[in-house]
Amino acid sequence: FSDNYQGERDNTRNQSADILDSQNCSFWIVGLAPDVTVNDVLDQIKNIGRVFQVYINEAVGKHPTSAAKLTFFDLEGARRFLAKVQREGGFRVGSHLARVMRNRIKVAQQGKRSKGHSRVIKLYGSRVVLHRARIDKVLSGEIKIYNIEFYEEVEHSVPGEVAITIRFGSYRAQTEGAWKLFNQHFEEDGIRIEYGVDPCDRVEE
Repeated sequence: FSDNYQGERDNTRNQSADILDSQNCSFWIVGLAPDVTVNDVLDQIKNIGRVFQVYINEAVGKHPTSAAKLTFFDLEGARRFLAKVQREGGFRVGSHLARVMRNRIKVAQQGKRSKGHSRVIKLYGSRVVLHRARIDKVLSGEIKIYNIEFYEEVEHSVPGEVAITIRFGSYRAQTEGAWKLFNQHFEEDGIRIEYGVDPCDRVEE
C-alpha cells in the first residue's frame, strides 16, 4: 500500500489479487496535474471499456504532481487502455503527459454477476418524488465520498415523469452503493431503476 493510503487495509477487496500481471485490470498513473479531477481522467477514456474505479492521489509534500488509480471491469478494457497508452507514448490529461504502469495492488476482472453493471444509473418516475435534492439527501446520508461526474434530468415520455441519468466517478463503493440505496428508498414510490451505458465503454460497430 502507498504511505498515503487511507482505506481499509484488511478489506480483502483492497488486497492484491493472486493473478498474473497480464490479468491485472488496474493501473497506476503518475505525473498528472496537481489539480486534476476524476472527471478530467474520465474525459480522456472513450471507446475503451467500462470503468470500475477511479481514485485520485492528490499532490502533497514532496510530490508536485497527482497520481490516479484506474481500474476497468474486464481485461478487454484494460488491454485497450494499455494499447492506447503505448500508441500515444503516455496518457495525456490536459497539458500533462502522464506515465502509466500496472498497479502493484492487482485487481482481477469482475465476475459474471457484473454483466450489465456500470457506473451509470438511470432513474424514471414522478417528478414529485424524484428530484436532485432528494437524491443528494439519500446519497449523503450513507455514502461518505461520492463523485457525480454527470447529472441530467429530462422530461420522460410518460406525462408527469422525469428521466434522470447519473454518472458516478466510480462503480466501486459509489454506484454499487447508490444502487442499493435507491432501491431501498425509492421502491415504494414506484421509481424504476436501471444501469446506463458508460461513455468510456467500447462502442460496438
